[in-house]
Amino acid sequence: MTSNVKFRSSVAVLAILGGMAGPWAAAQETSDNEGRLDTVVVTAQRRAESVQKAALSIEVLGEDQLERRGVTEPADLTKLTPSITVAQNGVYPQTIIRGAGDNTANGLAPTAVSYSVDGVVTGQALGVSQNFYDLERVEILKGPQGTLYGRNATGGAVNLITKRPSQEFEGYLTGEYGNFDNKRLTGALNIPLSNTLAIRGAFNLVDRDGYLSDGTDDDVRQSARLQALWQPNEVFNLRVMGDYSHTGGKGGGAVLFPRQPGTDEWDALSHPINNEAITSANFGLHVPFLSDSYMDLDQWDIMAEANIELGDFATLTLIPGYRDIKLDHRTYNFGLRATTDPQTHEQTTFEARLSNQTDRLKWVLGAYYYKENTYFWWDVRALAEPNFITNFNVLNEIKSKNESQAVFGEATYSLTDRFRVIGGLRYTQDEIRKGGSVTDTAVIPAPGSPYIQSGKLEFDDVTWKAGLEFDVSDQSFLYLTASKGYKSGGFFYAPDEGETNSFDPETLHALEFGLRNRFFDNTLQVNIEAFYWEYEDQQVTAVGYTDLGAVAYVTRNAGKAAPRGGSIDVVWKASPDDTLGFAVNYTRARYDEFMIDFPADLAGLLRTGPLCDVGGVMTNEAGNSVLPVDCSGAPLQRTPEWSGTANYEHVFDLGSAGDLRANVNATWATSRYLSSDFYVPVSKTDGYTVFNADLTYTPADSPWSLTLYGRNLTDEAVYQGGIADAVNGFGGPDFPTFYESSINPPLTYGVRATVDF
Repeated sequence: MTSNVKFRSSVAVLAILGGMAGPWAAAQETSDNEGRLDTVVVTAQRRAESVQKAALSIEVLGEDQLERRGVTEPADLTKLTPSITVAQNGVYPQTIIRGAGDNTANGLAPTAVSYSVDGVVTGQALGVSQNFYDLERVEILKGPQGTLYGRNATGGAVNLITKRPSQEFEGYLTGEYGNFDNKRLTGALNIPLSNTLAIRGAFNLVDRDGYLSDGTDDDVRQSARLQALWQPNEVFNLRVMGDYSHTGGKGGGAVLFPRQPGTDEWDALSHPINNEAITSANFGLHVPFLSDSYMDLDQWDIMAEANIELGDFATLTLIPGYRDIKLDHRTYNFGLRATTDPQTHEQTTFEARLSNQTDRLKWVLGAYYYKENTYFWWDVRALAEPNFITNFNVLNEIKSKNESQAVFGEATYSLTDRFRVIGGLRYTQDEIRKGGSVTDTAVIPAPGSPYIQSGKLEFDDVTWKAGLEFDVSDQSFLYLTASKGYKSGGFFYAPDEGETNSFDPETLHALEFGLRNRFFDNTLQVNIEAFYWEYEDQQVTAVGYTDLGAVAYVTRNAGKAAPRGGSIDVVWKASPDDTLGFAVNYTRARYDEFMIDFPADLAGLLRTGPLCDVGGVMTNEAGNSVLPVDCSGAPLQRTPEWSGTANYEHVFDLGSAGDLRANVNATWATSRYLSSDFYVPVSKTDGYTVFNADLTYTPADSPWSLTLYGRNLTDEAVYQGGIADAVNGFGGPDFPTFYESSINPPLTYGVRATVDF
């Protein structure tokens, strides 16, 4: 199906259903019994406020919507809002918002979208999936968050807010079973131990077979969380939280582009037909994809949050956090087998804030400290038969240490009762060290010689935010903001020595406008946004020369881009039993400048699409012969020009028998490139429309409910990200270009039962 056909289908969905899954999710959760839309409270700006009065681009996904749509990891967020795309690369979620994001694939690569759990940043995105349970909400902040969130939030931030202990004895237990032998048991128990102390425990157990033919893309997790909240008086409270999780199974997998005859969309790279196709296209040389992937990830965290009222002056908030991750896994990517045993991350964070708000002034001042120690042993090897690279085996023993510290402040001042100004600054210092060695048997001069990894990088930057707020009326709010975000530079690992293999920071400047409205006695919500961004020195990973002339996947600062666009979100509570709405997003994201140097010695392997021009051989700054590839004007990866969501819900009143809630929703997007690998045509995927439905029965005056659900009802293949095969092209220009991609789940269905107590 072509992208135009799918786009027309998407428009039809909007016309028929007229609903949405973004702000609708939270609005639906908090709608009252009189059929009005209630206030949705967020804390994205370090204070509690209505989302309709928050001067930032934000989507809020409520607890009920997260559960009903099966959101259990970052990649699932795309099910609710295509303004954020998350591709799963092995254990790493690669997140992009409006064209700004990253291709994180290892423990050294910094992220461009910051994930946090209850205010504690997760420096390694591989550990965030384990926290998607017993959540109150998820806040998706679009665009640079350089003042309050700091480094590595150029694309935005995703805040996971867990349910806090309360003074009510309550809990729930949910059991679920579905196809792919999906078994899930989750629950929570909240116990007030006294009028000043409460605890809350929660757990999540998941065991599901893989979606792909070799068992990859499975889900095997066990997680538990315990919190305690102590509030001895009105001026002090302390919350302490600890959690542990384990992830097993095979882990993430990938499929082959173009799809081969005799296979379906979810046949993995290791499928015999796929293996044979790649072998035939490369004169019999093949790095086979096997089915021995595995995942063994352990993580535990502890954090605390103390709030102290300092009279009328301010509230002091202290948030220390500690995270420990240990990962052993094997995956196939880039045509190579990679085994990590082990990879460890030790993260310590501390944030201190002073804040206050009066009728005229809202302000926050703070300081932040981040430290992470990383170690991994990484064995990358090729298994080609017959071959000239049988001995190819790169052994990486890498140690890195990241330290970051910052001071920040932001204030909103009321010039009149309806007009306010916003100002904020943040100063950040980063220090990144690396050590260890790389032994590469495939490079000259001496096979097997270790390349000593050592070096230190230092960066600093000032990021800021300025803006205006205006209350057009009691139910209409307008904002205009300008801001800057910063993502630190760093190292990539490759067979070079010293302080080589580094890249500089990237920055993003943003201008954003928003108008949020409620009409007709809080039954109709219409929110409009527009944005213009300038993206400079974007960090891009591609095949190239390292500084000492070795061929590797290198990360460079490749170019400039200017994403711009807008969105409209509508929610209409047509009656106490009917809710409709729609959301449409437009993003035009093109590179103004995008230059990548490709090794001239590998010219026979270079494949480009019509969006890129290849220049003549030239010498780069390191003295290597390269082919300059100019992809200026090409779109940013994984960013559809048009996307949206649709939703309709009706509640059937069954009288004394209870009620039946029916929901139908859809998510759609137009075509997009899955990566910026020289824009080979096969990396462009068609548009899609995904339909979902669920039906929930709740007996009258009963603590239990039963839900039947179906997701991706038309079995649509939705691809999220990928990369060209590393051995692609050995067969010459007359052979096909192969591409490996992650893929969303096929049709899934099941039954879920919940008991509240």
